[in-house]
Amino acid sequence: MKTIFLVHKNKANKKGITSISCRITVDKTRKEFSTGLFINPDYWSKEKQ
Repeated sequence: MKTIFLVHKNKANKKGITSISCRITVDKTRKEFSTGLFINPDYWSKEKQ
């Protein structure tokens, strides 16, 4: 099982913030959902997720 958190920088709203999504992969099957949290993409670090 693999769990990652990600942001879709191209889906930012008018205020410049975007939602944080969670993707869980089990046996090559993916499920992605929103966490309900928001962040400015400039503050997101993929390496520090």
